[in-house]
Amino acid sequence: NLSPSSCLNQFLETRVKSLAEDHQLALLFLQRNDSYSQKLFGCSNHQCISWSKVCDLKNDCGDWSDESNCGNSFQCLKSGEYIPLSRLCNGVFDCFDGSDECNDHCDSQTKIFRHVAYFHIAYVFGVLATVLNIIVIIHGIIKLLKTKSRKGRINQSLILLVSFGDFLQGLFLLSLALVEQFVNDTTCITQYDWTTSTYCNILGAFSTVGSLISLYSMSILSLIRVTGIRAGFANPRDPSKKSNILLGLGIVAIISFTSCLASAPLVPFLDNYFVRNLNYGDNPLFLGAIGKQKHVTILKTYYGRLRNLYFSWKEIKQLTDEMFVNGIVERQNLGFYGSNGFCLFNYCKRRQPSKVE
Repeated sequence: NLSPSSCLNQFLETRVKSLAEDHQLALLFLQRNDSYSQKLFGCSNHQCISWSKVCDLKNDCGDWSDESNCGNSFQCLKSGEYIPLSRLCNGVFDCFDGSDECNDHCDSQTKIFRHVAYFHIAYVFGVLATVLNIIVIIHGIIKLLKTKSRKGRINQSLILLVSFGDFLQGLFLLSLALVEQFVNDTTCITQYDWTTSTYCNILGAFSTVGSLISLYSMSILSLIRVTGIRAGFANPRDPSKKSNILLGLGIVAIISFTSCLASAPLVPFLDNYFVRNLNYGDNPLFLGAIGKQKHVTILKTYYGRLRNLYFSWKEIKQLTDEMFVNGIVERQNLGFYGSNGFCLFNYCKRRQPSKVE
């Protein structure tokens, strides 16, 4: 940036000041061919910058006057900073005061289903999947009790497990629709109240158990059928007491294993692997969903130089608590099942870095 003196006192012979229609001061410079050009932009604080730095979303003037009349940005109401217009109403808090999401331009009501058609589809499919799979399970149990061969019982048990997994998925869809209709009243400021709630985490684990039970049961059933084709048409053997016990243990093992996998993201000592962000409610310092990197940036600004290079969520929470007088900060984990309003698992998110640079 040029100094105020160079802006006001240089090029006196060729400099012309002009007041534009929007009441902004323009600096024009007379060229050798008797034409005028604008080399410099006059800031409100009497500094000058190159026109190439105007509307670049950076505070080049020092008072944001180089960004105040641009059409490619949005100014945060309280902090005064500018963000790209493309980040307005995108569902992510870019302004510390949340004004980029909570304003007249954005939908203040946060819905689980973005369109009413999706809500009705979830309702219909949830009811159908729940009711029809209950019927299939009842008929499957009756058929299982009548089956005399060992292989037939194994196949029928795995088919029952698939139906049970689909039943859980239908119950999950139905629960989401009911929550949307009777429970969900969150706004843009309180949108994380749902995704960080215990009910959302339970629904997410519920859905994961159902999908994994169906997946594993279908995989085992396919392997059994492939081996059965290779073995040929051997005479079916009657089920023994030992085979029935092993079959029961296998079913319990599948359900237990999937339940452990689904509930692992909810175990506190595994937060470092599954928690993506923290939400502090309406705390203005930590507005929205704050990841590790943003936490570390704020902590580094507050504490100065930090000794550790990497931080766990436990350490971040302790340092955050010490920033406040009473040492008590209300927050909720935005974890494995809270990355979207559907409370579904998200295996594809990369682990966030927590290194201090």
